[in-house]
Amino acid sequence: MADEPGSTHAAPERPSSHRSEANAVVIGINEDEKPANRDLCLSTDEPGPTHAAPERLGPYRSDAHAVVIGINEYRDPTIRDLRFARADAEAVYEALTDPEVGRFSPENVTLLLDEQATERNIRKAIGTTLPRRTGPQDTVFIFYAGHGAPVINPGNRSGDGMEKVLVPFDAEQDDLRSTGISMDAIQQFFHWIASKQVLFFIDSCYSGMAGGRTFEHPDFTTRAALTDDFLNRLSEGEGRLIVTACGVNEVALETEGMGHGLFTHFLLEGLRGKADRDRDGLVTIDELYQYVYDHVTREARRHGGVMNPVKKGILQGQVYLAQYETADRKQARQQYDDALARRDEGHLEEALLLLNDVLRRVPDYPSARGQRVEIEARQKVVQQEVKRKQRLLLRHYQRDELSPEEYTRGIDLLEKWAAGLTEEEREIRRQLEYLIEGKITVKHYLTTLLLLQEEPDEEVTPPALKPAPQQAESALPPTPPQRIDAPAQKEEKEAPPLVGPPKQPKKKTLPGSQDSTDLFERGTAAYETEDFATGLTLYRQAAEQGNATAMSNLGFMYASGRGVPKDEKAAVAWYTQAAEQGDATATLVLGGLVR
Repeated sequence: MADEPGSTHAAPERPSSHRSEANAVVIGINEDEKPANRDLCLSTDEPGPTHAAPERLGPYRSDAHAVVIGINEYRDPTIRDLRFARADAEAVYEALTDPEVGRFSPENVTLLLDEQATERNIRKAIGTTLPRRTGPQDTVFIFYAGHGAPVINPGNRSGDGMEKVLVPFDAEQDDLRSTGISMDAIQQFFHWIASKQVLFFIDSCYSGMAGGRTFEHPDFTTRAALTDDFLNRLSEGEGRLIVTACGVNEVALETEGMGHGLFTHFLLEGLRGKADRDRDGLVTIDELYQYVYDHVTREARRHGGVMNPVKKGILQGQVYLAQYETADRKQARQQYDDALARRDEGHLEEALLLLNDVLRRVPDYPSARGQRVEIEARQKVVQQEVKRKQRLLLRHYQRDELSPEEYTRGIDLLEKWAAGLTEEEREIRRQLEYLIEGKITVKHYLTTLLLLQEEPDEEVTPPALKPAPQQAESALPPTPPQRIDAPAQKEEKEAPPLVGPPKQPKKKTLPGSQDSTDLFERGTAAYETEDFATGLTLYRQAAEQGNATAMSNLGFMYASGRGVPKDEKAAVAWYTQAAEQGDATATLVLGGLVR
C-alpha cells in the first residue's frame, strides 16, 4: 500500500475557490516532543488523494498548481514520529483551496499525508505530474512538513560532506541514501518544470540536532548546514524561490499551543491576509516572507529557540499566493448584490447609484461596469416611455381638461424617481397613468386628486372618511351614509336604530335592474342585523350590476371598517364609481365639502 497513491479524501466542507492553473504539493510529518522540529510537507496533483470540489463554485485560479506533503508517522519504528506535520499540510491545503484565500482548484492540488507520502508518490507528484500539467505562465507551490535528514556524502557539492534528504513515509533509517529523496533530485525536478514561478516552502531542518524536525542519526554527530551555496544551487534557474523554516544549525520548532509548526503557523496567518501590508487584497511572496520572518524569529526566542527563515531565489514581477476579501471589497460585493435586487424591482436610478459606489470602492469589480451599461440602456427605454406618457398627458391639457398646475404636476410626477415618491404622490401617479391609458375618466382622476391633496374640513366631512370614534359597548355603531336629504342627528337626541343604507334607492334614473334593487334591499336587511359580511357581499353584487347606491354604501363600509378592514383607497374607488353614476352622496363625500 505504501507505493500506491493515497486514498481519496473529501475536500473541506467550507466553500473554496481554487486556481486551476496552479499546482501544489503538500507533505506533513509530526513528532511527539515539545518544542520540536518539523520536516517538509508537500502536496501534488497526482498521485495522492483526490479532493472533491466544493459545492459552491468559486473563482478558482486557472494558473496555479500545488503539491502539499505532511508526515507525522513513519513506517520505520526507529524514526521518531512528529506531532503536527500532518496538521500543517492539511491546513496549507485548506488555505490554498479556499475560494477566499489561495483560490487553487482542488483538481490541481495533490495532498500526500503519512502513508500516502511514499518515496514513489512524492517523486511522481513533483517530478512527473507537475512537469506534465504546468506551463511557463503557471505558478507552482510546493510545501513539505516532515523530517529532514543529513546523509554522509563526501563528494556532495555543498562542501560540508553531507547530502540533505527529505524523509518519506517509507524511508529506512539505515539506508537514507537510497530510500530518502535528495535535495539534488528535487533540484532536477525543478529543471523539468516549465513554470517560471516555482515556490518551495520547507518546514524542516537538517541540523542533525535532537528535537524538532530534523533527523538525528545515531551513527554520526556532524551537522548538515543549509549553506547559502546549497540554497543558491537549489534555487538556481529562472523563477525558482526556496523558503526554509530556519537557517544554518537551527531547529524548526513546533508547539502544542499552536498545533502547528512555528513556521507554518505564521505562514497560514500570512496567507489569510495578515501579511498584506498595503491592504490591497493580494498577499505577495515578499509580503508573506517578511511577515513570516518577523513573527517566527520573535516567537522562537520566546520559546528559547532560534529560527531565522531563509529565502533564496528570484522571481520576475509580482507573484501573489493569496487573494482575500478586503473590507472595501466586501462592502462593494454587498452593494453590488443590492444593486441587482433594485434593478430587478425596477428601481434603475437607485441601482445605478449603488453600482457607481461599487466602482468607486473597487474600480475593477467584476461585472459592475457591464451591469451599469445594461441598466443605463434600460433606463433610456424607460425615459422614452415617460416621454410617450407626457405627450398623451399634453393632449388632455390642450383640450382644457387639465389646468396648467395639474398638467405641470403630472409631468413632474412622471419624471420623478419612483423610489423617491411619497405615498400620496405614488397614488396620484398611479391614477395619472390610469388616465393616460384610458382606464378612468378625467373627472374620476380630478376627483381622486382633490380627495388626496386637500385636507378635509373636520366640521363638514362625512364620518365615513374619519376614523370611527371610540364608543361604549352599548352604543350603536354609526350609520352608513344616508340619502342627501336625511336630517342630521343631534348629539343630545337618542341615536336612531341601525337601519343601514337606505332600503330604497333615491328616486331617479339609476343604472341597474330590478335584480340589483333586490340585492340592495337584502344587503340592507343584513346590515341592519349587523351581519356586515353578508351585507358587503350583497352590496358588491348589486354594485356589479350598476347600482350606484350600493357602490356608495360599499365606499362607506370600506371607509368605516364595517365587515372589512379599513381601506381608504378602496373607499375612494367605490365612492368615485358611485359619483360617476350620479350618486349625490358619493359626490359630496368626494368633494369633502357640504354647504
